Amino acid sequence: MTTPPSTGQALPQHSDHPLLREVSEGRLDVGEARERIIALGTPLLGPVEDGRCDVTFVLEDPRPEEGATFDLRSLVQRAVPGEHRLHPVSGTSWQALTVSLPSALRFSYAFERRGLDGTRQDLPDPWNRARPQRDERLAGALAVLPDAAPLPILDRVASHAGAPAEEIVLDSAALGERRRVWISPPPAAPAHDLPVVLVFDGTPRHTAPAVRDLLLADGAIEPALVVLVDQAGLRDRDLTGNPDFTRFLTEELLPLLRERYGATGSAHRTILSGSSFGGLCAGWTALQRPEVFGGAILQSPSCWFHPDLARPGRPAPDVVTAPTPLLLQAFATAAPAPIRIFHEVGELELGPPPAQVWQVLGNRWLHDVLDARGYETTYREFAGGHDAAWWRGTWADALTWMLPAHRPGPEHDVPGAATRPGATS
Repeated sequence: MTTPPSTGQALPQHSDHPLLREVSEGRLDVGEARERIIALGTPLLGPVEDGRCDVTFVLEDPRPEEGATFDLRSLVQRAVPGEHRLHPVSGTSWQALTVSLPSALRFSYAFERRGLDGTRQDLPDPWNRARPQRDERLAGALAVLPDAAPLPILDRVASHAGAPAEEIVLDSAALGERRRVWISPPPAAPAHDLPVVLVFDGTPRHTAPAVRDLLLADGAIEPALVVLVDQAGLRDRDLTGNPDFTRFLTEELLPLLRERYGATGSAHRTILSGSSFGGLCAGWTALQRPEVFGGAILQSPSCWFHPDLARPGRPAPDVVTAPTPLLLQAFATAAPAPIRIFHEVGELELGPPPAQVWQVLGNRWLHDVLDARGYETTYREFAGGHDAAWWRGTWADALTWMLPAHRPGPEHDVPGAATRPGATS
């Protein structure tokens, strides 16, 4: 298996930041240092040298306990070699860790506290100022390093106050249960033939409706209905090639949207969108039903997944006998379908177990399959991990590519798109 990309070595025994050295050596008062750290915001960033930056994480122990330990948790963690444990800063109740990282990274992080009794607790970073943009899977914060590509739409989303989405509950015969969805019509929506974007892993707090509203205000897209689909804690069942979930979307949800909200019947303007397993589902479902769905937004789709891979209580196959992942096999063997595919992945996505193919390599493989099969697609890699800190911002590019206000033709570019060397878009 290929060696993971090198991102730097953790410095496990101390923090290398000058401000913390001053405190530990008694040359700077702890209270004054705290004020300076709060003013700077954490993590503390060093200068960029040769495309790298020292990143110092600092945590004030909320309830000091002798023997408690603190570890950095992040969504690029598997790509960062070395120890992730924070270490005490002499003369303070602080813990700190410095790592050297590529200066273009953006990633979510949190701290894990382990008590002497074995309990574990995720802690946010109280001195971080970018928490609204972090990944909700971590009770943490966001690190944006000096050369990270800007995502200005997220800064605007934080202050956008759009109309709340309407919650409806469907009694689904296909799923044999009740299922919630949140429906957000665009401002001044047309009465009929409205493009629709179904977003998996939906919640009432999802940023998709706000991003849609801001793009509309910019004149970048045509008005579209955004529908947030609750997975009800059943992602592994719903989003991994489940024909019952496809029936729920096509036979129950879409007819309701057409009847009540004027959703279009055009496959070309009916879009599926998801990240991780949601991206897998968007691509697989569009391929199964191209007469219904004409576009799929795949954000870090789980290109490693196959139903025969390990699950609790099931041994993992070795790399020789492991099956071709589900999404790759589907696109490689099915007749090409008239669907458009926006596709992206983080450069540092190396997991998760039981993956037999690293995420980034599986996504490159998928792109090559799509390109060889002649799909209208765009592909790019961002400087980060399996992280909504990127997905929520780059979704604006995906929507602009899928539903531009003035479609220039069958080929159109994604703003700021960047592909790996040798890739096409």
